[in-house]
Amino acid sequence: MKIMTFQEEALTWCVDVLSSQLSAGDCKFFTTAVQKLMFLEPVEEYNLSSSSGTVELNSFQLVAFSMHASEEVLARIILMGISNQFPMQQEDALHIIEKLVWRAAASDKHAFGTLFADSLQLPAAIMKLSSFYLPSVSRQPLPQLVIKDLYWRSCLVIIVIAAYNPATIGKSVWENFPSVRYLLQYLITEGTNLSAADILEDKEAVLNDIKAEEILDSFLIKELECEPTNVMEPWKGNIMLLNTQTNRRKPPTYILEELKDIEPSYDLGRRIRSCTEPSFLCNTVSSQQDFKEAWEWIQKVAGKQPEVLGMLPCDWQCKLLYRFIFQAAKSPIHDFLHNLRKLFSEDKASEGDAVSVMKFLSDKLVSRNSHVRACGRKCISGIMNGMVSKTADPTVDIYAQSAEFTWLEALEIAKQAATVSSAIQEALQYESSIDVVWAYLKFLKKQLSTSSLAYLSARLLVSRKLLASSLLSTSAKEIISGWNGENAFPILEFFLDAFNTVCTQPLSKWDDVPGSLVKLFSKRHDGTVFHMEIPNIVVEAMVKLLGFIGSNENESSREMVSYENIVQFLLPGFLAKDGDLSMAYIELSTGEKLSILSKEQQDCLISTKDARLVKAGLMDMDARLKVDALINLHVSVEARECLLEELSRLSESSVKNILQPLSTWERLWISGCFPNIEEPGTSPFLKSICELKENVNAQWL
Repeated sequence: MKIMTFQEEALTWCVDVLSSQLSAGDCKFFTTAVQKLMFLEPVEEYNLSSSSGTVELNSFQLVAFSMHASEEVLARIILMGISNQFPMQQEDALHIIEKLVWRAAASDKHAFGTLFADSLQLPAAIMKLSSFYLPSVSRQPLPQLVIKDLYWRSCLVIIVIAAYNPATIGKSVWENFPSVRYLLQYLITEGTNLSAADILEDKEAVLNDIKAEEILDSFLIKELECEPTNVMEPWKGNIMLLNTQTNRRKPPTYILEELKDIEPSYDLGRRIRSCTEPSFLCNTVSSQQDFKEAWEWIQKVAGKQPEVLGMLPCDWQCKLLYRFIFQAAKSPIHDFLHNLRKLFSEDKASEGDAVSVMKFLSDKLVSRNSHVRACGRKCISGIMNGMVSKTADPTVDIYAQSAEFTWLEALEIAKQAATVSSAIQEALQYESSIDVVWAYLKFLKKQLSTSSLAYLSARLLVSRKLLASSLLSTSAKEIISGWNGENAFPILEFFLDAFNTVCTQPLSKWDDVPGSLVKLFSKRHDGTVFHMEIPNIVVEAMVKLLGFIGSNENESSREMVSYENIVQFLLPGFLAKDGDLSMAYIELSTGEKLSILSKEQQDCLISTKDARLVKAGLMDMDARLKVDALINLHVSVEARECLLEELSRLSESSVKNILQPLSTWERLWISGCFPNIEEPGTSPFLKSICELKENVNAQWL
């Protein structure tokens, strides 16, 4: 306090006594006196004797180091610089203020409060030291004219004061001085030049500078009646015109470089980013339109000051969490997880923020890039960790996630299942991991309606053939650790159940599925005909599922009730496996009837071990194609019996027309398909087979 009192009394003496004894030409003497009284001159200037010991020198340095840059001191020096009553130039006053502020900022680490300020008028007062004044002229040009160099030096001084007083001075200059705000953002973003809508572009700034010189020329000619050339020479290119409402100039490169040089000495960036009221970091982020643009400087901040990233908006923390996981960086992740978990676990959490976070991560689940999808799952899993057990372990290693997918269960607890459900449905079109697909299917079974689940299953089976084959062939032991139950193929049963509901509840509504519907007609075994509207892809998927199960070596799957229900739905008329067959059909709006089987599906059913499916595949197939099936397809014993039954009904001429074009090898192959025929009876086809065998035997003998 004594040092502060000395400062104020010394400046009062300069203002009241010393200045009155000096003329306007004594600027250098007056300025030097003020600097000495503020202990800004080198120690040699204080006439300490050569015999002065270490104690005296240390005392001098301690006094100088303890000098505050109080608002009162700064205000008096500003007054000396802008008033004609004192022999001090604006530039000299600003130079003194710079020294005081730099010194106070450096000593604040050891003597807190040496740079305290809360007067919102202080920044504007410092700015006045950069105003352009013509000497010995009572009426000055426009007050918006400033000297460029002094203006930007004033901005640097204000930046330092704002960094040490962010809640007051910092907030005020952020809101009222766009040029200073630009510099603050430059510090916050570790030297990134951000685009700002309220900052003049370079071309526009040059035009403003030309306008400033034109205003000054006009003033000199009109008011002073003198030629402006001589007067303007010292100021040529060094004055600029500020906007009438706000200072909207972009800092020059040399100022940015100088700011970058002084920043480490005073820790300016860290101080500004650490402020929470207001949060300059959040304000900077909100001005960024694209996260990709901010990612470069955020990485720098994360390396220097990771703790402040927790102050960012939740959606940005979520994006950062994803980016850091994508790059396998661990340092700031636990802070993000902690903050985002609170978003879903606290009653006061913003529902909008929670939805925004989950929507961002949901989009990652549907990426075509498998690494992006995996990172999205890790993010959701990390956030949802602990939701099931009601405890969140902050030390969990997010990079070592188990395959249990408990986060899907946690989504229901956090009431986010509906938000993620549509993304998971779409993700099934890209995922290739059996574990992931199975976990998703179990989750969606709880979320979707009967018709939506059937449509989803159909889309997966039809559009992703290789994955579908893997899914249907996957045993429980492969996806369930320690499994010893009866259901050996849970994924297969899942699809059967999905379609079984459609078959047993034919009045299912399809309003919630995309695409058009077809009219499916089916004749029951009792002679009645019913019809329903159904997506064609569902019919196609059911046929495919029947073909797979019918070809399966595991006969138990063909004994499932759901399998039988689907057979009866598409191939009605069977009360027993040897019953007469009728097949469902599709009727177009024109009245035309279409088979539900394509050529590929016919071949698939012919290759099964279920006689009913084989007969369905043969139903609309001509005789020539049936023979081709024997030659080209790997058909089962059951299928051969059905084919033999079908071909045995052919007339003699038909048999001749079919077999005659065949090669010797093809005829031998056909005869080999029926090794047990001994009595051909009256069937022309059976007689031909027996003749082929006799000819072969005769050739061998």
